[in-house]
Amino acid sequence: MRNLFVSPMSIILMFLFLVGSGCQQESRVVQKPTVVHESPTVEETPAIQKSPPVLQPNQPVSFSLAPGQETLFTLSMKKGALTKIKSSPLDGTVVSFELYDSQRKQLFERGEVSLFFFAPGDGDFLLVARLFQVQPSKNSETCDLEIHMPAFGHADTNDIRKVNGYEIEITKIRAEAKYGRDRSRVQIKKNGESLRIIDGDEFKFLDTPNTYPAADYEKQSAHLIATTWDKTGDGSSDIVFWDQVCGHTGRGCSTTTYFVELANSVKVTEFSTEDGLFAVRKNPKGGLLFRGDSRAILGFKNGALRPI
Repeated sequence: MRNLFVSPMSIILMFLFLVGSGCQQESRVVQKPTVVHESPTVEETPAIQKSPPVLQPNQPVSFSLAPGQETLFTLSMKKGALTKIKSSPLDGTVVSFELYDSQRKQLFERGEVSLFFFAPGDGDFLLVARLFQVQPSKNSETCDLEIHMPAFGHADTNDIRKVNGYEIEITKIRAEAKYGRDRSRVQIKKNGESLRIIDGDEFKFLDTPNTYPAADYEKQSAHLIATTWDKTGDGSSDIVFWDQVCGHTGRGCSTTTYFVELANSVKVTEFSTEDGLFAVRKNPKGGLLFRGDSRAILGFKNGALRPI
């Protein structure tokens, strides 16, 4: 039997080889599971991409709002539906609202503490709430946002005029019994874009007489207004309507007459009287002459109605 002899140097070399092989194997095991960018980024996380919460009809929403911050909500509305947006913040704090359509076009720059809005079409509208005025020495406030949808029922466009490429709509908003009287709104549009919105109680175009038996002077006034494209005499197309509010007995009326110039831009001039303004005849200098409460004959001069 041959004697096996292993030199000490061979043992040392064999030990170093085994240790080296183990380290390389261990290194491969450590590196193998390393994967770069497998976790979702912030932009890809669905939770970050949640849409603003949808406000539900007649369900008040409370939220915390700090100065410099804003809170977003979604209003899902059908065409003609009306909503009332109201905030109830602490004393000395004013919450303002901005409203955008589905294309992120701004519909209202800033609302007051309460805001009325009726949907021009079906869709989702974005409501932005932020602190407009902060109570002194307060770093944050808790505000209540109250939504009624619709607050006044349904809105119906019941009268339209088209002048010089503009579309002027009078919309009546039928009141629910608990909210009292109806309301009304005028919207001025061009190429489908809303340029001006005027809220009131009972708007009426003055180019047609009242539906109830009208006096001769009312019929004459409506005819003059309907057949005169420039009522103010400034050389631009215009339209005239008024907003009239009367007491339950028909007395104590308050009337605001609106003259809207429809040239390259929209210019609105308003005059407040009790019974309104009525056209009486053509003005030799251009436009029409009107009669007001004082029975004096009025004509336009430098953008204002003055006795002639």
